[in-house]
Amino acid sequence: QVWGIPINTHPVCCGTGMQDPLCLKTPKKEFGPEDVQDWLGRVDDHDKIEAIDLPGKEINDDTAMLINSLAMRCRRLRILKLCRNQIGDEGARSLAKAIPLIPNNVLEHLDLSYNKLTFRGADEIA
Repeated sequence: QVWGIPINTHPVCCGTGMQDPLCLKTPKKEFGPEDVQDWLGRVDDHDKIEAIDLPGKEINDDTAMLINSLAMRCRRLRILKLCRNQIGDEGARSLAKAIPLIPNNVLEHLDLSYNKLTFRGADEIA
């Protein structure tokens, strides 16, 4: 456990040659706003984070909006996996606004499969 929540930071599998790339993930079954706030306040080196991997964590629109804040701090974020959650059209709309603001425009992979998006939310992301 780190920072009061179980968190696993490990090298990203498909590295870029960068020194010590990190992937943020947690074994917790649910990941809520207080967890994101904790990550926002305690992750010292956002520059090394290349992936945020949070599948199946019951993430809703409100939590997704906070994750966007974290993503915008990660200058090397290449992978954002939020599949199998509860993200709906509002979360997708927020994400669509945040993606262009991720520094260096390096996001390569976004996984929102198996969420609660309708065609409106999917259209926002496209």
